[in-house]
Amino acid sequence: MKFRDKLTAKFGVKEKTVESKAKTIQEMFSDNLDVQIRIANGETVLGATNKPRVSWRDKDGNVSCKIGVLPLFVDDKGNSITYPDVSESDYKELLNDLKSAFDSGDLSEEMADLEKRKKEADQKAAESRANPKPKKKKAEDRSDLE
Repeated sequence: MKFRDKLTAKFGVKEKTVESKAKTIQEMFSDNLDVQIRIANGETVLGATNKPRVSWRDKDGNVSCKIGVLPLFVDDKGNSITYPDVSESDYKELLNDLKSAFDSGDLSEEMADLEKRKKEADQKAAESRANPKPKKKKAEDRSDLE
């Protein structure tokens, strides 16, 4: 009998439950939208790695709304939708419209679709971690031995 087993037999084990810290899609969206509004207003928002968070609007005015790595809006083929040539003022208005639509429940279909895509991505990632691909061995160059 292992020493740990003796301790367990003598004292028992206290069960400990840990609540999940994972955010819901709605919490993720709300947090991301607040960050985007702050960025649009000129604030620098640092991420978990102390690097500045990136705006959904690039320098050319293209807007692609993403929650984490998943696009918020996708076309019929599942490709991310990008809105071109959006001015800074229009971008701020778009963010406020998104916030209003989210608060009123008008984005419920998009949230449900995003949640479905996130579950699929999480499942695929979990399977990938469970069955990692074997690393390719590099062929050793032995030509200099001849």
